[in-house]
Amino acid sequence: MKAPRPHNSPIDQARKDVWLQDFVGYRSAVNQGRIEAWLRQFAGKDRDAAARVLDTIEFYGPDRIAQAYRAGLAALPEWHPTVAQRTGRWRFVPMSSSPGDSGGTMLHQFRVANKMSRSIYDKMFVFPSMLVEEELGAEDTVVLLDDFIGTGKQVIDAWNLSFSELVAGAGTVYLMVVVARRRGREKVQAETELVVQTAHELNDSDDLFGDDCLHFTADEKRALKKYCKRANRTEPAGFGNCGLLIVFSHRCPNDSVAALHASHSKWRGLFPRNG
Repeated sequence: MKAPRPHNSPIDQARKDVWLQDFVGYRSAVNQGRIEAWLRQFAGKDRDAAARVLDTIEFYGPDRIAQAYRAGLAALPEWHPTVAQRTGRWRFVPMSSSPGDSGGTMLHQFRVANKMSRSIYDKMFVFPSMLVEEELGAEDTVVLLDDFIGTGKQVIDAWNLSFSELVAGAGTVYLMVVVARRRGREKVQAETELVVQTAHELNDSDDLFGDDCLHFTADEKRALKKYCKRANRTEPAGFGNCGLLIVFSHRCPNDSVAALHASHSKWRGLFPRNG
């Protein structure tokens, strides 16, 4: 979580320009009108805390995602760009259980980031349904690709449902993500055979409503929680009660606080997950 500006900093044009620059490229364009409309949903006494939430958002656009994927691939000890200097076959696979999941988007971004978009690399990039016919062996490596691990539940469910069988026989199976919550990563590694590779890791201090988050006072947290409950009464702190302030340009994770992404007649999130 980035450090916000000091309390009661002016919500002036210079500050709004920083937000506009930070959030450029979101799937539903974030303009000044939408930022101002989002802030107006907060009472005057709470608007400073709301503005400081915008200061702290960790936004992952294409460039930042590309940097993470380049670093992630370079960190794999068995990988080498030259075929003759790596062992076995390598297959890069979206960790997607349905067409609407983020894995397919991340597969494309991974290819572009690592300059592997030419047709000569096509055989290395396959969809989950193609894994069985690949007949992978102990010397082969599978790299599953996704954007984020929050609670770890989605990954574990997908592993138990299909991926554990699809990669059976392969040597090492990595899950490469851009961002992982530490608790979620540990849970995935404890309950699956996946080796998680992440560029950025989130700790308890990244939970907006947690005791370890020192950027907001207890009173501010209570006030912000009230608005998050208006946005989503059942999961105000996001899925799994994660309380995160993470946004990807292709979609805001539902593990982030509800005030960021929930959109309905009583609340308009700045980063709607649909549309």
